[in-house]
Amino acid sequence: MAEFALSQIEALEHVPGAPMPRSAQCQIVTRIAGHGVAAQAGVARRDLMAAVDGQPASRVGSRLYRTQASRRSYSFYSRPRHERIELVTTGIEIGVLLEPTTPAVRAGYEPGDPDPSALEILWARRDLEALERLTAKTLASGRHRDSPALLFHGAALYETGRRDHGLAEIREYLTEHAPKWTLNFTGIAGYYTALEALRVGREHEGLALLKTAWGYNSSDRMAELIEKQTGARPAKPACQWLQRRFPDYAYPGLDGAGPRVVTLAGALESMSNDQLLAVCLLANDRSNGPYADFLLRWRNYATHLREFFSGLHVLTCRKERHPDREQHGQREAEVRALGHPFELLHEADEAVVNTILPSGSPVIFLLDRTGTVVYEGGLDPVDVWDALASVSA
Repeated sequence: MAEFALSQIEALEHVPGAPMPRSAQCQIVTRIAGHGVAAQAGVARRDLMAAVDGQPASRVGSRLYRTQASRRSYSFYSRPRHERIELVTTGIEIGVLLEPTTPAVRAGYEPGDPDPSALEILWARRDLEALERLTAKTLASGRHRDSPALLFHGAALYETGRRDHGLAEIREYLTEHAPKWTLNFTGIAGYYTALEALRVGREHEGLALLKTAWGYNSSDRMAELIEKQTGARPAKPACQWLQRRFPDYAYPGLDGAGPRVVTLAGALESMSNDQLLAVCLLANDRSNGPYADFLLRWRNYATHLREFFSGLHVLTCRKERHPDREQHGQREAEVRALGHPFELLHEADEAVVNTILPSGSPVIFLLDRTGTVVYEGGLDPVDVWDALASVSA
């Protein structure tokens, strides 16, 4: 994989003694794939990404796969080495995860179009002043009370001593609005109900609530509190299906191309020894936000990493998409238009999902030619490089 990653670099320059870029225009590298393009270029965790395609990095967002490109330029900055790294690549994912700096979040947050992920960053970094101020501006309009802005405003109030008011907002979010949003926010709401139970002496209840919250959002803050209460830091659940044979299946397609059945056995037989098959389990959902986001990542993988993948199978127990999620069909159409094998399958008998028992939706598995699971998770832009490197080693 290192050789392939190097082949994706069109230009590379290291500039020693370079001045540090403005923090408010940067993003931070929070994770990096050991054999990805960025690592081959000398980028490291905690380095700053200052610019993408000539634009300040803070303006382009952390999910670069949301836009397609045949060529990309990056400017990184290594604080320990005082060095700027100028990198030009193909449009491939370079193997990093990013977060905006705190000054960038503060400067770029739009109260009328609130970004929950930006608020979660402020919460994780304990920037309570900015969290309260920005969420108060969002809630002032009255249009976003059903969003995580309510949760984070309540969290800021609770953390700064206004517990009753803060808890009321957190509980309102949890009981009335949480089902519309992803479970990481439910976990944060649960964290505060656990904190309150512990504060008033209901230790058994508080610890149980905290462990449930950590199952939804395995953040360092929750792990630290569990360790404080129990003396042991919780470990993330092990992947249950690694190195196990994936359940066999034969399901009809949902793409309207006429009656046909797609089998796992047939897909495996058509693979080469160097390829992997991706299987995405949606369980009882037809589509959701994380699935639509995964399809954007897969669009990039199927464009630039297609030689390593034989295709993608998406299994869903539900035929009809939710009425308010029709736009997710556009993501599927974009993937199908690439001409790389993509099968959307109706798991009517729920046999696979009842065998796998996935912890969420979607969960992505990578299978080798024998049907053995070599990866289980969300297949983010770091995971994909690490997974491919692990099977090619």
